[in-house]
Amino acid sequence: MGNLHPSTIPALGHLEPGRTKWHRVTLPGVALADEARPVTTITGAKPGPVRFVGAGVHGGEYPAVETVIRLGTELNAAEIAGTVVLMPVLTLPAFRQRRSFVCPVDKVNPTGVFSGDPDGTSSEQMAHALLNEFVVHADAYLDLHGGDIPETPVPLTICRAGNEPVDAKAIEVARVFDLPHIFTEDWWLYRS
Repeated sequence: MGNLHPSTIPALGHLEPGRTKWHRVTLPGVALADEARPVTTITGAKPGPVRFVGAGVHGGEYPAVETVIRLGTELNAAEIAGTVVLMPVLTLPAFRQRRSFVCPVDKVNPTGVFSGDPDGTSSEQMAHALLNEFVVHADAYLDLHGGDIPETPVPLTICRAGNEPVDAKAIEVARVFDLPHIFTEDWWLYRS
């Protein structure tokens, strides 16, 4: 994927090398029809990997949302290779209503329903659309969380565990953040 330049992400249309672009994207799904999400793309002047960075899976994770917004203003398209796709708020209803942990539309914690269902609840439709419209077009997906309303943020990274090349790459990316804790999990290997 990273060798295509400019990157091909159908939901975003044409991405011009060396440019930052702001989008409003409505994800497919009946339950998502009225929720245009802000998305920023920074398409580097040079070819390289596609990185998708999302935040706001939970409504009150303001530090993560702010981080993604700042990335959109601080990354310089002329200085990077590849494309960075930023979506600061994934679960809009929870963000709008300042609800922690669950989406107020369906009372579901979105982290528990990935990879989603195109005919399911609002959270399931969001997860399915996110994966199929964005993540499948990326070489790496970073899901930023942090300090939902009643939580105290602890600096850590959680990434996949296993013996595949993608698992080694996940550890490599996790170390880039230089955080005091890295947890590896293999629970998704057992999900259907």
